[in-house]
Amino acid sequence: SSSDLERIAAAGKHAILLSFLNALPLGHDLKLLPGYYNDGVRVFGFVHASNNAFADSSRPNGAFGDEPDEHGGLTALGKQAVAELNRLGVVIDVSQLSKQATLQTVALSRAPVIASHSALRSRVDVPRNLSDEEIKAIAARGGVIHVVAFAAYLKDDPKRREDYQKNIWQAFGLTQGVDDPKTKLDPTTYEKYRAAYKNYSSNGWRYATLDDFIDSIDAAVKLAGIDHVGIASDFNHGGGVTGFAHVGEAQNVTRALLERGYSEADVRKLWGENFLRVFRAVEETARQLQSSARATGS
Repeated sequence: SSSDLERIAAAGKHAILLSFLNALPLGHDLKLLPGYYNDGVRVFGFVHASNNAFADSSRPNGAFGDEPDEHGGLTALGKQAVAELNRLGVVIDVSQLSKQATLQTVALSRAPVIASHSALRSRVDVPRNLSDEEIKAIAARGGVIHVVAFAAYLKDDPKRREDYQKNIWQAFGLTQGVDDPKTKLDPTTYEKYRAAYKNYSSNGWRYATLDDFIDSIDAAVKLAGIDHVGIASDFNHGGGVTGFAHVGEAQNVTRALLERGYSEADVRKLWGENFLRVFRAVEETARQLQSSARATGS
């Protein structure tokens, strides 16, 4: 719970909140959601890098037969899932969703939502980033946009694009968004592909700097307000920037924010207080919905 996070941190310990990204394993079965909740999941994102039965992804995968906006955003099942997540008390995460799906989720949710790891499309024009319209909509309903420290979404670097295409796709005769490496390559070549991707991603932090990251936070704060922005990383497959390449360099982010003129209160909001506010609102919404259901016998 939100109170657990505060209590554990106050005791000088680390609290880990379980999140779940990509509803694909649920198939079409909403009845699985309470099980995930009972196992501790408190943040839920509908999609990753392909569409599924719940929603459209911002990165439909042609190798899996996806079409852009093929569902028009959320499916009927996805819309039902929004209501069920609200009832359970799970924070809805709109990162990775298509624009239509994001706006629909914000409008349907009875509680504020978050984007757990997204950046600004106004700075790097890729579908994976959030448009100004999406950012303003999330903020208007009390939500939080967590700006991700991922070089490719913070800085449009031609060298990064060249390296990615040449070393990960062209080197193996693949076309991004069309070919599925696992099915197109023989097992030995696929392992070489995986090694090349790991080498590229482990050095992804070199393509952007801490200043690029703080610039994006600045832009988000100007657009949404200090109460609606947070900090995200995504270190597991290429995240980080020079100066914040791993969690051990997190203090550099705090120092840079203070040097930019953010107050200590602002920094606390960015590092988690804004998320806690949303989490508390989600919990309160669930209590109200469950109480109402009990009162009506539904």
